[in-house]
Amino acid sequence: MAEDNNKTKALHYDLLDLIKGIAAICVVFVHIRFPGNTGSIMSSFGTCGVTIFFLVSGYFIYDPGNDRKKMCDRILKRVGRNMIITLIAMVLYFLYTYNERRMYGGLSDWLTEFTDPITYIRMMFPGDFAVISGEHLWFMASLLFAYLIIWLFIQFKIEGKIKYMLPVLMCIRIGLELYTSSFGTHWLICSNALVAALPVMALGYVIAEKKKEAFEMTSSKLGILVIISVALMIASSVIRIGTFDLSPIFKMMTAVTVFMFCIDHPDCHPPRALTVIGAKDALYIYIIHYMMIDPIIRLVHKIPASPIPGEWLVPILVAVFAVIAAMIIRIVSDLAGSLIKKRG
Repeated sequence: MAEDNNKTKALHYDLLDLIKGIAAICVVFVHIRFPGNTGSIMSSFGTCGVTIFFLVSGYFIYDPGNDRKKMCDRILKRVGRNMIITLIAMVLYFLYTYNERRMYGGLSDWLTEFTDPITYIRMMFPGDFAVISGEHLWFMASLLFAYLIIWLFIQFKIEGKIKYMLPVLMCIRIGLELYTSSFGTHWLICSNALVAALPVMALGYVIAEKKKEAFEMTSSKLGILVIISVALMIASSVIRIGTFDLSPIFKMMTAVTVFMFCIDHPDCHPPRALTVIGAKDALYIYIIHYMMIDPIIRLVHKIPASPIPGEWLVPILVAVFAVIAAMIIRIVSDLAGSLIKKRG
């Protein structure tokens, strides 16, 4: 079993880093899918990966000593960091979209959209960044808002109420996902702070708070539950009961069981080469990959003959280039940080 909460800070979950790296790559396959059932299955793993990222964010808010100041400081530090990353990403995607519009037309009409205050309101909530071709940035907006909501709970000393709210929050989350995926309503109904981020981050927080109770199940039973969850998720991603898509239930189940299995095995240390992507590059992969999709599609279409069909080649290339770009961003960022520290 995993160690008690008073030892949590000394632990580094290498297995969780491995899963985060795999999850980040699978998220790419949500936005540029493989054909057929393979695409549906990989997309399910990607959606599950996003849920794991929210679980991680909520879990590591909690302080084993229940020190509110430490928890608030931890949240504000992460909000500041993620706010900077989000703003940089917004600038990059604005420039990307500007260039696309300038090359392919519609630039003046596009620029006019930025004179409407509703454009900026939609970006903040529900996280609609379509105007800058950054639809996936909803994750960052949701993460920031959910952090601030939990911060308010801690500030007003009502964080103990989160566990009582959790059943309602999770029912809202899963219920709306079932409705949206089954009947094809707009994805922003689910991809916002109140539905996508807050329930799952709250669950991560409660798992950390109630760690002893949460990990009463033996490791072997938890491992079996992971296998069952993954199998059900795969089956439900390719099989529907009439119009109903039940996969959101099993995606959540898989995310939670995989996350808990990783937390329950802090002594599992995969090779460093396999964990570095999840430990340092996962967020950059998520942010950067979206702007690579259209250019790579155009590039593949210009290849006269390829042994791999384009619909299979494009997702692979996007994932590969996203990983490379994320590593470059991380190396440059680390070097810049080192130089600033030396001069300071």
